[in-house]
Amino acid sequence: MSSTLQCLLNEIYKGLLISWHYRFNMINEFIALGINFTGTVFLMNAGNTDLSAFGPSLVGFIVWVYASYILNVSYTHIMLEGRSGTLEQMYMSPVSPVIVFLGATLSTIIAATAWILMISSAIMFVCNIWIPFNLQALPLLLITISGIFGFGLSVAGAALVYKNISGFSDLMSTVLFYLNGSMLPIENMPITLQHVARSLPTTQGIIVLRKVLFEHQSLRALWESGELKYLILHSSLYILIGLVVFYACQRIAKRKGLLGQY
Repeated sequence: MSSTLQCLLNEIYKGLLISWHYRFNMINEFIALGINFTGTVFLMNAGNTDLSAFGPSLVGFIVWVYASYILNVSYTHIMLEGRSGTLEQMYMSPVSPVIVFLGATLSTIIAATAWILMISSAIMFVCNIWIPFNLQALPLLLITISGIFGFGLSVAGAALVYKNISGFSDLMSTVLFYLNGSMLPIENMPITLQHVARSLPTTQGIIVLRKVLFEHQSLRALWESGELKYLILHSSLYILIGLVVFYACQRIAKRKGLLGQY
């Protein structure tokens, strides 16, 4: 087994151990997220307890939760390594730091998926919401998450230079929540905001997921309409931009001697 693959698997295993060790905190976080979603749609529905029409909103919310956790792990990994004084040691490894961040992100996605399934099931039961299962949604979700990972690389790069960027991460998470079509379809937004919304890493993924799950469109139909091609291009650009930003910030951090500072 190559050292790169071994490092990736070790990082995933370490991340899962940490998640399990702090499971009480993670459970409470997801309960809070469930309350946040339920309370938001309850207010949007003007206090009406019939929330059965909010299935598409729950799909968007689930994608946002993935994005929120990926952005969080992007900067907290750098922050924790910096605080413990091991960030420089990570850069002495023959394995690229990108692989380390990928492993940390994958462990977060695996742990988050388990909690999302449980919390989403509880929300669907309490709110009488139904999301039809379709295997074609899985590759769309993976493509969307890959674009979010690319965006997370940019955040990790910024953390190398500016260290504590929790405020920026929270800001981007808030922007995604309100502008990615989770709660409000982007067609109902002003034209300018629609353009901003479509540039975000989660919006197109939410759009195509809803079309597969609720409009029963096939992947072939989405490909022929160009929407799947746009999602692939969109996520690929985010990965490319994320790598460019990360390595640019890495060079700045090395030149200014910031890897050993926090």
